[in-house]
Amino acid sequence: MRQKSIIEGSAFSSVLSFQRCNIPLSFVKWIANHTDVSCSDICVIGDTIPITPHTVHVVLGIPTGGVEINNVHNEAKEFFENHYRKTKPLISFFGSKLLDDKDKNNLCTEDVPRCFMTVALSTFLCPNSDTYQSPKYLGPLVDVNSISNWDWSKFVYDWLITYIGNFKKENNSKSQHSK
Repeated sequence: MRQKSIIEGSAFSSVLSFQRCNIPLSFVKWIANHTDVSCSDICVIGDTIPITPHTVHVVLGIPTGGVEINNVHNEAKEFFENHYRKTKPLISFFGSKLLDDKDKNNLCTEDVPRCFMTVALSTFLCPNSDTYQSPKYLGPLVDVNSISNWDWSKFVYDWLITYIGNFKKENNSKSQHSK
């Protein structure tokens, strides 16, 4: 309960309200294939649904505006490695720290949102196929007291559009090779 109340008091409390659900992969691919990444619109039967950083904010409830997250922070990678005494810890390491009974009460107040954000970003907000967290969002997680000062909505939006674009390029490449 202590950890949940810490997260509820953070800028990412809205992420706690999402219930686990399964979305069919075929539906996800359909949406990606109907997304025009050049203008960030989902295009269906002549209508468009715009995807913007504001849309991300409205749907997910994460912070918008503030400082742009736009580069890899090598100092942040070093901080994570030194702080957790692990070279490039797996995403599951951070989840285990939140769930492990012996760590629950020993996890310092700053580590709760840091571990939660690492898991939420790696698996839900900015997922990829790697088992390690991306260094691209570690910088803002060093000082957990300033997490809400960053433009997370734009970061998640940029991540989404980039990965949809990568998916579409890969699919186009596969379909051209099969001809």
